[in-house]
Amino acid sequence: MPAPPSDPTRFILIGTMNPEEGELRPQLLDRFGLMVRVAAQREDYLVKALRGYKDSSRHGYDGSMAEVMAPITDPQILDLAYYIARVK
Repeated sequence: MPAPPSDPTRFILIGTMNPEEGELRPQLLDRFGLMVRVAAQREDYLVKALRGYKDSSRHGYDGSMAEVMAPITDPQILDLAYYIARVK
């Protein structure tokens, strides 16, 4: 997804990593502004958090989660929570 024109960044990086592949080198770690571990969270917690971000009753780091979650439907939230809760 390209960054909006008003955003000074040139790209957005979204990625995942398999911990079995080893740790990231320190030279790469400082390139990531935010890293969140979501694997193995309880499904009910994830549903509540995602719904809260969507309706702005829960705020993320900079308040942009409501915008990110706006196009996500409730059935998609349930599917996403189901998947994330089962990631090891």
